[in-house]
Amino acid sequence: MKIDGTMFGMYAKCGLLYYERYEAPQSDVQGRENRNGLVQIQGLGEGSAVSPLLVGLAGAPATDAKGIELDEPSPGRDFGSRMHQLLHERRCQRLGISIHAGAGPVAGLGTQAGAKAERYPEWPDEDIESECQATLAAYEAHYIRDYEYLESERTHTIPFERVCPDCGGPGGQKLSLPEDQRICRDCGTQFTIHSIVVKLDAVVRHLDGTIGPFDTKTESKPGYNSREDWANRPQAKIYLWALGALYPNERVSRFVLDVVSRGSPKARRGPLFYRHDDLNFSPEAIQEQLRNLMYVADNIELNRRTGWWPSNTNLCKRGWEKCDYFVLHVLGRTSENLKKYRPAEQYLDT
Repeated sequence: MKIDGTMFGMYAKCGLLYYERYEAPQSDVQGRENRNGLVQIQGLGEGSAVSPLLVGLAGAPATDAKGIELDEPSPGRDFGSRMHQLLHERRCQRLGISIHAGAGPVAGLGTQAGAKAERYPEWPDEDIESECQATLAAYEAHYIRDYEYLESERTHTIPFERVCPDCGGPGGQKLSLPEDQRICRDCGTQFTIHSIVVKLDAVVRHLDGTIGPFDTKTESKPGYNSREDWANRPQAKIYLWALGALYPNERVSRFVLDVVSRGSPKARRGPLFYRHDDLNFSPEAIQEQLRNLMYVADNIELNRRTGWWPSNTNLCKRGWEKCDYFVLHVLGRTSENLKKYRPAEQYLDT
């Protein structure tokens, strides 16, 4: 199966939470027609460098899609999505790609002098659009001198060759098995070669000649993306490993966390910007994270076969924090409660 860091984190919290977001049938919920929902930056497939520039979704999704999500407004999410669009356009321009209306998406890697890409339409919510445009202007003024960008918003799918999860023996292929299946040569256990999917906001080159993944996070207020918060985050480890696999002739040195903190009218302050450009981990820590990722992928496949998903009911409600699927799991999966949900917009074909 294909798995990314978000899927891993959701399953690690609660298997049932993962099931609702990625596996639950969508036939029980209704798509909202002409809604201005979030459609994040999508890749053109493996190897695409510049994404189609889309906002909004009308009607129900394809019948083979799975997963549901809470259908309610989220200004913070919309702010983050629009900022990612604007920053992606900014990086494309620095890559030598011209951004203007009606040009169509561009595929390829790295700087493309003279290439063209279509501009995103304005965000339907005028307040969000004006806030994001003002934040982008402040961002550009703050980072007058910026990184050298090598790519922007690319999606990569990387098969992870692994040893037998039972005994650590080498895996071998058999013509009678699917391409992603292996048989351990030592103990005979059959296991899956899973693929790790990474969606890199950007890849940058540092002044010392090394390269690294670059990821932008938006936040409603400061304090959630400190260096300590990211001291052991799975996403950073996965991105560093992936970049090493994608650029075998380059030295991958560190992960750059680019933080955009929204302005606060109540606190009478504008947006804040800061970067942690020294996040790195030992090879042992990265390999341990990859083993955890494979363990979760194996368990998801097992849960799919058995039809049973483990749950962590301690997370249904804690203080002010309530799980998005609280009404389904605590109050009941009734037709009335299902009206509060919509088909989830999936970013990976798992």
